[in-house]
Amino acid sequence: MEQKLISFIFVTEKKRFIRWKRQAEKNNITLQEWIIKKLNSDVKVVYKKVKLQKDIPKDEQWFIRLSTKSEFKGYWVYCSRSDEKKLVEWITCKLDS
Repeated sequence: MEQKLISFIFVTEKKRFIRWKRQAEKNNITLQEWIIKKLNSDVKVVYKKVKLQKDIPKDEQWFIRLSTKSEFKGYWVYCSRSDEKKLVEWITCKLDS
């Protein structure tokens, strides 16, 4: 049976994008691989204030497109909802942890 891949986009600030990109380069993997690996890790999420898309100035918005297995995204949605957070808040805080 073929695995279905889904794609979704989330918005972050330019400085976060650059920091995450550097961490991925340091590990010699793509940004997408680094994000998926980090989100599926056992790292404890440390919640901080996260700017949502409407709060980020247009020239500071960076869109990140992820293509992953639907099971992964389902798990991420479950984790964010069980912590009573929006998915983008959970993703941002998990990547910053």
